Amino acid sequence: MNIFLSLKEALTHQHRSRSSYLRDIENGLCTKPIKIGPRSVVWLANELEQIRAARIAGLADSEIKKLVNRLHEERLETHKALIGGAS
Repeated sequence: MNIFLSLKEALTHQHRSRSSYLRDIENGLCTKPIKIGPRSVVWLANELEQIRAARIAGLADSEIKKLVNRLHEERLETHKALIGGAS
């Protein structure tokens, strides 16, 4: 089960200010939001937990970026599986 977090909840979860968090996304150090409506975005709690665990483990930014890329790829694979299964 995926748990959605709002921006406010994501900021609290990652212990970041809004500007720092958005800069992390821009720099590939955090996953991009998922659009769920015309003016609504969310983040997946399990993705943010993996990023936080990587930070706690002391991984370098280059490794965090690889993790974020992998998480985005997993999103695409899940989407493809769902769309492919609907046919």
